[in-house]
Amino acid sequence: MKVEESGMPDEQLWETFFQPEDILRKMGVSKKVEDAADFGSGYGTFTLPAAKIVSGTVYGIDLEPDFDSLSEY
Repeated sequence: MKVEESGMPDEQLWETFFQPEDILRKMGVSKKVEDAADFGSGYGTFTLPAAKIVSGTVYGIDLEPDFDSLSEY
């Protein structure tokens, strides 16, 4: 059951809003980070790039059923 519309634009438009790897590195995300969680991961805009950077696992969690509600990368 969908409780509330997320209001997210379609994925193609959403991807134009951010430079995820640059933002993550500015936040200090590096190989020194073992595991991380992305709450409200949506399309995985930050989850997937983070999974390429950290040394462990990134967990993407989103309540919206259209997105993987709990994914491991």
